[in-house]
Amino acid sequence: VDIVTKRGTDPFIQSEIPGASEKGRRTTLIDMMNRLNTQNKPDISSFHSELWSQSFIDSQTLTEEYRLVLDEVDGSPSIPDTKLGKKLDMIFRLILSANRESGKRRSVNRDFLAVEMDGYDQHFSLKDGLNPLFSELNDALAGFRLALIQAGLWDRVTIVLTSEFGRSITPNASGGIDHGWGGNSFIVGGAVRGKKILGKHPDNYDLNDRYNTGQGAWIPTTSWEAMWYGIVQWAGVDNEDDMTYILPNEK
Repeated sequence: VDIVTKRGTDPFIQSEIPGASEKGRRTTLIDMMNRLNTQNKPDISSFHSELWSQSFIDSQTLTEEYRLVLDEVDGSPSIPDTKLGKKLDMIFRLILSANRESGKRRSVNRDFLAVEMDGYDQHFSLKDGLNPLFSELNDALAGFRLALIQAGLWDRVTIVLTSEFGRSITPNASGGIDHGWGGNSFIVGGAVRGKKILGKHPDNYDLNDRYNTGQGAWIPTTSWEAMWYGIVQWAGVDNEDDMTYILPNEK
């Protein structure tokens, strides 16, 4: 798993390292780590120290590769300059960097890229807190979609919106909603056969409904993993044993 911030990759260079430039200090640092990694003296060498120094060298190399690639791709003016928009703009640049016909590019066949948007744990005043979040989400996704269309990549991208847990369907005493089980997710993309609702929506919101726990937390009728079946197939999983291992509750 590679972590790239919305700003890109930051250099890990300490000012105490000698060198006239960032590139020079980076070269000096990696040379120092390489020399340390080749030491085999019993009093300073061990499996853990060698693994740590090699991991450090590898992370520096990977960080530099990301920086060089991202320096050659720009973001999109279609994506708004909001907190979520900045994250999606970086995702857009990463997608571009893997689909370039010339110049430096990331050598990947498939990507799983993730961003998060917090603020939805609305235990108080749901109406006041939720509308701004939805507006930011809507504008950022609309801009992201437009940017991908303009780049000719919309048909090659699938977007999944989901939450780590559901919410209660009835409000609490503070005008908010509490943690629940059942929820909903969205899957969108240029190649997705959309405009469908999968799963079962409650027939009613009666507190005595068999899917209602009594506190507004609904028991889901469809496994959370079910929506990942086609996406996992797209990722290259093509036999049932591997599918069951990855999605043990999909049936």
